[in-house]
Amino acid sequence: MNPEDHAKRAADILKQRGSKLGSYKVLYEQIAQVFHIYLESQGKLKPGQKFESTDAVEFLKVMKMIREWLGDADPDHGYDLANYVFLKMGLTKYDK
Repeated sequence: MNPEDHAKRAADILKQRGSKLGSYKVLYEQIAQVFHIYLESQGKLKPGQKFESTDAVEFLKVMKMIREWLGDADPDHGYDLANYVFLKMGLTKYDK
């Protein structure tokens, strides 16, 4: 497959998961809240520090990178990794 075909496949997966899981903004805010509660209960956050939805996506992005590095080659890791980049972009407030 060429890069454009991979990008289309990643977009199809993102659309399917969005249909199944609902709003990515709500989903990753909820994931961030769970992470925040856990990290706070473990004393891992500084006072006033918050685990944000973009942090949750970044964590999952790194997880996919590690799976790709340490596991068998699987295009799903690449598609998910690309989609986590796009999700983080959707959650980020850019000045431009």
